[in-house]
Amino acid sequence: MMSRNKVIIGATLCTVLLLSCTSTTRIEEWKSERVADLRQGSVVARTAAGLVEYAVIGEGSVSILESHGSMSTYREAVVMGEQFTQYGIRMICPSRPGYLRTPLSTGKTAEEQADTFAALLDNLNIESVIMIGASGGGPSALYFAWKYPDRCEKLILISAVIEPLLYEELNVVQRFMMKRALSDRAGYRNYHRLEDEPRKAIERLFPDSAGKILE
Repeated sequence: MMSRNKVIIGATLCTVLLLSCTSTTRIEEWKSERVADLRQGSVVARTAAGLVEYAVIGEGSVSILESHGSMSTYREAVVMGEQFTQYGIRMICPSRPGYLRTPLSTGKTAEEQADTFAALLDNLNIESVIMIGASGGGPSALYFAWKYPDRCEKLILISAVIEPLLYEELNVVQRFMMKRALSDRAGYRNYHRLEDEPRKAIERLFPDSAGKILE
């Protein structure tokens, strides 16, 4: 009996391990495909602050630069900018340091990220912009407005974080939950939920504002 139980337990563990490996492989393939798609829509510039990935869409005398939110990339600003370009607005869409192809070394702090935006504008020969700070991109947008007032025509904050959340200040449980929420597995799951059941996914991700989003 004991031997039989060991066999059952061993077979169960092997099955779980096999399913886990298969799932991990599928997630890695999905991630590689998404990253490859994103890279096709951007370029990387060597600026005075370091390497910066960005895209520019539209043409016009008015320029907007978005400091995108957490768990995002330059693509967030591109999607927003597609609503503006018909009005003669140029949208500058960088990936903040630590996201996609902009290395974290380009700007580890919110203030350094503001310097990154200024350096990118120098590369593009753009004197001033309307700055948008969305969600986690709020602190670097605020620093840009404070540090470069002559280059910031207006500052727009959208559900913006005002004070950066420091990982070192989180307790063990908060760190675990953050790592779980930011994992490739969570991204894969949420991506397919939005594709397969968009209404249900939005209600789950944004329980307090789902009704307005879905209107």
